[in-house]
Amino acid sequence: MSKRVRATVMIILLMLGLGGSFVQWIIPPPQVLLPLPPPTADGGYGWSVSLPKSKSFLSLGQQALYTVYRGDNSSSHVILIEDGRPLPRPGCIHQDIRDLGAGRYSHSGNGLWFSTLQNDDPTTNGRIYEIEIRVQPRIWILAAIALICSAMVLVNDYKAITKENII
Repeated sequence: MSKRVRATVMIILLMLGLGGSFVQWIIPPPQVLLPLPPPTADGGYGWSVSLPKSKSFLSLGQQALYTVYRGDNSSSHVILIEDGRPLPRPGCIHQDIRDLGAGRYSHSGNGLWFSTLQNDDPTTNGRIYEIEIRVQPRIWILAAIALICSAMVLVNDYKAITKENII
């Protein structure tokens, strides 16, 4: 392989490695929508459900390429959807959900506490409830692949240079 071809390959691999961090804007992560498990009354306007354990809703291939988006400590990776629209008040105090309702909800661990927009019974109101799980790509996988390929080209390059000096 000529020096020009090797340099081109190295530049392409370096660009792939650096470009891996921007892949989340180029390739959107899958939207994971799950039906809401049957809720139980939690007092007042409040309802609660137990969500699936983390990552059990992703296929094995998706688990390798994506991770659940956690955000900062105050944000949740779960969005509660009522009839195709996100409920307006995430991250509320449980007592406010029970007392005030009006689409308030809170997610912690595998628990979800919520109220419907109209403060009615979600098991009989006829509306469809879903949870959207936000995921993000594992950028380090793309960067690792690019680095491994770069290392392979460098080793091949070193062998070629050494062979030329010996002969």
